[in-house]
Amino acid sequence: MLFDGGRPVRVIDASAALGVARSTAHRLLTTLEHRGFVRQDPMTRAYLVGDTLMHLGGSGSWDRRLEEVALPELTALVARVHETAHIAILRGANAHFIMCVESTETVRVCSHVGTGLPAYATASGKALLAQLDEIQLRELYSEHALVPMRKNTIRSWSELRTVLADVRRRGYATNFSESEFGVNGVGVAITANDQVYGAIVVTGSSTRFRRQHLAASAVECKRAADRIASCLAPARVVPSSRTS
Repeated sequence: MLFDGGRPVRVIDASAALGVARSTAHRLLTTLEHRGFVRQDPMTRAYLVGDTLMHLGGSGSWDRRLEEVALPELTALVARVHETAHIAILRGANAHFIMCVESTETVRVCSHVGTGLPAYATASGKALLAQLDEIQLRELYSEHALVPMRKNTIRSWSELRTVLADVRRRGYATNFSESEFGVNGVGVAITANDQVYGAIVVTGSSTRFRRQHLAASAVECKRAADRIASCLAPARVVPSSRTS
């Protein structure tokens, strides 16, 4: 099956595998997307296993592989920073949380697995949006207004562009009570070989997880993200340099 293992599938891949023209492959994938069998990654434009196939067991090995690789890293990350850690993906215009390891602190952020929040209002979402170019951002938000959830939430396109430029420069995104009052966070994208696998975000109470703690936690997030990506990313084939 084309989506065995849950790996991203491009239109050109589907075209070659099915032996049809690219336009036909694109129409087939679009139909599957409308029915929830696949979803399109807004960053790479590749297609991934959708919710319907997940419920039918079609995500199988890829979900298990992600959990196998990410869970130990998230657990170790939480032990180092003492705050809750999630992995999120970009689903439409939302950051959708798919994995979590909770902090053992008495006052802590609880699991948000299975829920989504506007990407521009979360650290994980901004880390993922920073991987998009302006055309992709315009497409993503063409039908979605930047509605503020809190007084600190991004409110305009120009502000979003400025914030994402800062994220690219620093290598991490922050959230200061922008989606939930009293909760701060830091997020880092999980990337390798031009593929985006999601984002790691660490969140905690604003009374404890303050601005001075976020930069140090970002370093820890980056290390964990790099280790996860290195395990998930297919190895690049290096052309032989033999001479005859």
